[in-house]
Amino acid sequence: MDAVADGTHQWLIRGSLELVGGAMIPKPAAVALHRDALALGAVDVREMTATDWAGLPSWVLLRPLQHRRLLAGSGAVPASGLPVSQGS
Repeated sequence: MDAVADGTHQWLIRGSLELVGGAMIPKPAAVALHRDALALGAVDVREMTATDWAGLPSWVLLRPLQHRRLLAGSGAVPASGLPVSQGS
């Protein structure tokens, strides 16, 4: 697995740095999402479903439009009835 470092954090999940940057996710929330996704066993952002993302403990750190941008950027489409902005 190729790691990408941005000076303060090592991004181990393929596409994660580009995804959180493109979705304009604040750094603390981005790092928390990355760590939670790693704990889930993710190796590429494209393998995660909308349900996977929404199930991460750090998902609640994001605002509704950040949820939408992250899901769109990852290619994960919200499943019918999935509350994309859980806890927001």
